[in-house]
Amino acid sequence: MLSVAYDRLVLNLACCDLLTAAFNCPPTMVALLHDAWVVGDSVCQLNGVFTTLFGVASVMTLSVISLNRYMHRDWKIGLKKTMFSGFFFENLGTPQKFKFCFFSFLFVMQFKLQKTRL
Repeated sequence: MLSVAYDRLVLNLACCDLLTAAFNCPPTMVALLHDAWVVGDSVCQLNGVFTTLFGVASVMTLSVISLNRYMHRDWKIGLKKTMFSGFFFENLGTPQKFKFCFFSFLFVMQFKLQKTRL
């Protein structure tokens, strides 16, 4: 049986994907049909913002779903029990806390160290 937290995460993922299709596909299809961007600069910028916003939300939701499945399978504790009922570390031992903090630090630092080319 699925947990309430897992159901909400799957619903969030579905909403992100549907909103991506609703906001980004129509202007993109118009641009593909006309072989040029004809809907204006502001729609172009909004299209980029929505693509980034919904894409990042979708990837983060997938990350939390995989963390939930890992915790449920390997640690025998679910996401509902730990992340939604107070402080995250309350049910983790010291090695798990260290691993979580270390990989969270690496995750954040990868964005700080990336250099984008314009």
